[in-house]
Amino acid sequence: MAVAAAPFLYFVMQNRAEVPSQIHDPEVFSHDPLSYLIPYEVAPGRTLYWTAFAHLRAYRDNGGDDAYLGLPLILILILQLRELRRRPYLKPLLLSLLAIAILSFGPTLHIARAATGLWLPWSLAVHLPLISQALPNRFSMYVALAAGLTAALWLAAASCRRERAGRYMLAVLACLCLIPNPAMVRQWTPLPLEPFFEPQNVTAFIEKDANVIILPYLGPGLLWQWQSGMRFTQSGGTSASPRRRR
Repeated sequence: MAVAAAPFLYFVMQNRAEVPSQIHDPEVFSHDPLSYLIPYEVAPGRTLYWTAFAHLRAYRDNGGDDAYLGLPLILILILQLRELRRRPYLKPLLLSLLAIAILSFGPTLHIARAATGLWLPWSLAVHLPLISQALPNRFSMYVALAAGLTAALWLAAASCRRERAGRYMLAVLACLCLIPNPAMVRQWTPLPLEPFFEPQNVTAFIEKDANVIILPYLGPGLLWQWQSGMRFTQSGGTSASPRRRR
């Protein structure tokens, strides 16, 4: 690998000023606090209450559309605060959720695409080795995990039938707000299956458990891996080409 990377390393050493400090700008790949509350056009929950935020239709989260939690789930998180004294083990979970959400906002705070210039803790990470290349918007995956765990604990803590019914009604509403908007989803296309990757064909060319790189990189490589019966592993790979597939 050192031999293969030698040309790149040579130019890195010779042209230090031309090498960016970050591969991707963390300011661009950061979430807006509103992205946890307001769905984008094709994001879940749009059909339920997107019209209530018509004045923000031009709003687009720089970090992507994967942060959305929805009002009902956020309400469940707030209701859990009332049970901290009775169930102290919730405190580290909720504090972790809050800290991770703040990290997902990136180095400075943006609200509705407007830069506020407010300093945020991720500013410290952009000067550290290795971790400086991390993208703040990826933290939303851990926010969703912590939010789901918090909601499950909240449902399990119901003490009577009436309370349990109320909690499950709110949980069902939270699930409804996470249903994608089918009217905004692009037309699906058939699976791009290839005869070469059928198990009876691929065995003649690819050894069992061989590591394969499929080009172009942005193609249905993982689909072909599945089509072959998981005969080989991949160096990279994506599940679909730029067009949506089923």
